[in-house]
Amino acid sequence: NGSPINVHPIVTTNYVVTGSNSYGCSNKDTIQVLVRPIPNITASTPNDTICSGDTLSLTAAGGSTYVWGILGGSSIGSSNPIQVSPSTSTSYTVVGTSIYGCSSADTISITVNPGTTANTINGNISVCPGVTGVTYWIPNANPTSTYNWSVTNGVIVSGQGNDTIVVNWSSTSGT
Repeated sequence: NGSPINVHPIVTTNYVVTGSNSYGCSNKDTIQVLVRPIPNITASTPNDTICSGDTLSLTAAGGSTYVWGILGGSSIGSSNPIQVSPSTSTSYTVVGTSIYGCSSADTISITVNPGTTANTINGNISVCPGVTGVTYWIPNANPTSTYNWSVTNGVIVSGQGNDTIVVNWSSTSGT
């Protein structure tokens, strides 16, 4: 009874309205309200843990268009997949919209571990052939990192995998 009325169907529903005037004449009409499904949006990535400075690809599925953003922050784009390079652990949200205009969202969290600090090597840069026990190290090394050292014309006698190594140099080359 009354006009207008508010309806909130959860499935496709037909509504019939009958109108009557004071002369006893009536007429009716039917309208069908189509209820489209809410898309099941999922965000994914091959690896949700990266090192600082790395880039990874986030992919969304379940919709036809997407808008990516930083959770609680600004929009970062609408491409799918999207490339991100967070410097700290970050949660991303994606809102996916179906071809019918219905939307839902998903969130994915990325853990960012500190990167290694192997941008400088300290130690003697000039040695005599056959010298032994020469130490080389990474200053301000990250204690949770491992380091893979490679030496030409010498032998690593200790420290492989660590931030400090000891090298015995060959008797035929001093570099």
